[in-house]
Amino acid sequence: DGGGVGAPPPAEAVDEADGELHALLGHVLEKGMLLCNDKRGPVLAENVRTLKLLLGRWAPRLGAKLPLRRLLILKQLKARSKGDEAREVQWRKAALHLLNALLANHLPLADDEAATTIPGGHWTRLMPPGSPALANAPPAASDAYTPVGPTELLDALLSCVKHARKAVYDPAATVLGQALASLGGSAAADKLPACEENVFKYLSELSMSDYTQAGTSRLLVLLDHLSEGYPRLLELRGRLLAVWARSKLLEVHGDGRANVLRCMTHAAARERSGAGQEEPAPLRGGPEGVPPVTTSVTKEVWEGLLSQQQPEVQHASLRLLLELAQHHPLDKLWPLLPALDAALARHRAVDCRALYHELLIRLRERAAEPGAAVPDAASETLLRSGLLVGLCDPDETRREAMLGYWHGQLPRSMAARLVACFETLYAPAVEAQWLHISTLLLLQLVHGAPNRHKTIFVKTLLDTSSFQPVGNLAPTRGSASLAMLPWGHEFFSQSQPASQDAGEGGPLRATQSQLYSQTQTQDQLGGVPATYSSQAADGGGGGGGGG
Repeated sequence: DGGGVGAPPPAEAVDEADGELHALLGHVLEKGMLLCNDKRGPVLAENVRTLKLLLGRWAPRLGAKLPLRRLLILKQLKARSKGDEAREVQWRKAALHLLNALLANHLPLADDEAATTIPGGHWTRLMPPGSPALANAPPAASDAYTPVGPTELLDALLSCVKHARKAVYDPAATVLGQALASLGGSAAADKLPACEENVFKYLSELSMSDYTQAGTSRLLVLLDHLSEGYPRLLELRGRLLAVWARSKLLEVHGDGRANVLRCMTHAAARERSGAGQEEPAPLRGGPEGVPPVTTSVTKEVWEGLLSQQQPEVQHASLRLLLELAQHHPLDKLWPLLPALDAALARHRAVDCRALYHELLIRLRERAAEPGAAVPDAASETLLRSGLLVGLCDPDETRREAMLGYWHGQLPRSMAARLVACFETLYAPAVEAQWLHISTLLLLQLVHGAPNRHKTIFVKTLLDTSSFQPVGNLAPTRGSASLAMLPWGHEFFSQSQPASQDAGEGGPLRATQSQLYSQTQTQDQLGGVPATYSSQAADGGGGGGGGG
């Protein structure tokens, strides 16, 4: 990928009209697919990562012209091994990762129905005679191919969703949701309703047949991952699956509760964006007349969710609140600010604090919109205080992010910003840090100056060669107090010997205004020690204040 020896050709070097080169690239990718069957997890992950890099390089330029036979993936999705279940799991996982790589690079789910031959001819025609790659290759003339349709792949994915092992059904649900979404905008969209019916039927039967804790946990995982890519499933048959998931919110704990909250987040996102015009009509008994599941969550339920000590539940709760903050009535969200502040302002997880800050910023933006529900004084203080606390976050990345946010909110002139420091930037929660954050935001104005990178000091203070003696800095008869001499004057004195004893009238290191006056001279004072401690040792009057 770095362009060195053995690196794949860059995308611009691939001729879009060269069918034989396309065939060779397809063969390279197919060979990589066959290598993704290693039993070792790290090797499998690395092989899939390499294929994703190759697809990311070539797919945007070639698209459907890149010949990848989905038959290889289909066979691995349907793989069975009676004596070695671990091997079967590995095969199916590899196929799921590969199909996910295709969909992530916006390649079609299935083969082109008209592609009954391999584009560009068989790859063996490009191999030189005697190449080891030709040892087990089929005849060069065998370029016929039976394309794989979307229904076959979706059925195979559904069979993986039904698999007993979580290592298979977990990623299979994610890929199946992505596959359904990609099918909706393709030429094979007419096959989507039947596929929806099959998936919905299995999920609804599972919800009504398996009441065990394991069965509930499995269905929640499937609904979470399926709705992430295809949230339309939650709306079918009067939001049957969404209502079922919502009913489990207070019955499950830990990961199960996080699954429910994510399902509700997917449903809320679809509600906000609306159904696409190209989508088929919902199955009978659509969502009309059934209120969204998010409206049934009361203030008390939210407070209980936010006060939990499980970061994954709080994280999922914040994701849902962040989605609701895009379109939900603000007067329903302001009462939650005390619970949010108590649970998340100083949360131990950085990602939870980041989501909390993002939520507060969105609420503050919506409150500034015309006609929005204005928060009361207490809510406004909590809103601003939570964002100010972010300036003192223990994580450096969070501090920088919040500093950038507040810099954009405050006036750009120094005088107006100084006033804002006393008004906007003050909150009881950050009273001890107010001076620090005010100084930081005042200094942020420097970043906008055109000459902010100009060098002011060429030499450091430790470089004494940059200092030039300015006359004789040593005290003279009738001069002012020695305590007023500048620091370091002894280095530049030309009349005072370097070996002069500190007690022979040398300069004091602290202000001793009462020892010296404008009329006193060194002869009158005699040998005054250089410090208070030395005066005390010599019996010279510890305080020096006897005037």
